[in-house]
Amino acid sequence: LKKTVETLSGGWKRRVELAKALLHRPRLLLLDEPSVGLDPGSRRDLWQQLARLRQEGITLLVSTHLMEEAELADQVVILDQGRKVAEGSPLALTQTIGSDALSMTPRDPQNFAAMLLERTGRRAVSVGSTFRLEGEIHAGLVEEIASKMGSDLRAIGLVRPTLEEVFLKVTGRIFEDADQAA
Repeated sequence: LKKTVETLSGGWKRRVELAKALLHRPRLLLLDEPSVGLDPGSRRDLWQQLARLRQEGITLLVSTHLMEEAELADQVVILDQGRKVAEGSPLALTQTIGSDALSMTPRDPQNFAAMLLERTGRRAVSVGSTFRLEGEIHAGLVEEIASKMGSDLRAIGLVRPTLEEVFLKVTGRIFEDADQAA
């Protein structure tokens, strides 16, 4: 307790900052990137404390670039270059980009889209080095893709949309049609 704040670790500095912000018992707390620089344990502790504050009725307005943190919110606003491009609950936002999808991680991402189209007649969306097949996903489709693409796949599985994917889609970053990339 005799240390000055400057000598504390990043996690402890954030705790002190949060304690200072709560001294006057605010009904609204504005936090700008509160978890920046925190190790995973301190980050988890911070978000547990923020959850307790919400339960106590304190309204939190938090900015973050980490979508897994935004998924903890009741409401999310996505900004792109200072403009609001999406708003809603995390569930409502993820539902805007579709339902569950089939995620495929190919051994050779470069030629995968063309091979998938040639072998199955299906087009996938490229998400970095993985590909997503959206629409009606059922066990027969998974079996068909697995049998026709076989050794060209490293992994295949069902995924739910995330806020990160919503962000990428509404800002126009990273997503591209796999057939255009091929």
